[in-house]
Amino acid sequence: MTSILPRQLALLFFVFVLIGIAVAQCFICAKARNKFMGLIIPIIAFIGGLFVALVVQFSPMETAELIRQILVCQIPALVYLAIFVIVRLIMKAPKDNADQNEIKKMNIQDL
Repeated sequence: MTSILPRQLALLFFVFVLIGIAVAQCFICAKARNKFMGLIIPIIAFIGGLFVALVVQFSPMETAELIRQILVCQIPALVYLAIFVIVRLIMKAPKDNADQNEIKKMNIQDL
C-alpha cells in the first residue's frame, strides 16, 4: 500500500477549496434579486459538461457509454441547479404571520 504524499494531499485540499468556493458563489448568485443571476453557474456547468462529453464522443465508444459519459458530466450542473432551486424556495417561503402583522401595524401607524 502506498501512502498519500504531501503533494497529493495538498492537491486534494485545493480541489475541495475550489469546490467550496463554487458552491458558495452559487449560493450568493441564487440569493440575488434577479433570478437569472443564479442560473449563470448551472448554465456554465451544463455547457462545460456537454463540451467534455462531446470531446469524448470523437473517441470510438458505444451509445450506452456515451450516454453514461454525458450523464456523469452533468452531475455538477444538477447540483448547482438543486442549490439554486432550494435557495429560491427558502427565499419564497412565507415568513411568520407575527412578523407580517407587525409590519402591517407599522404601515397603518405610519399613515
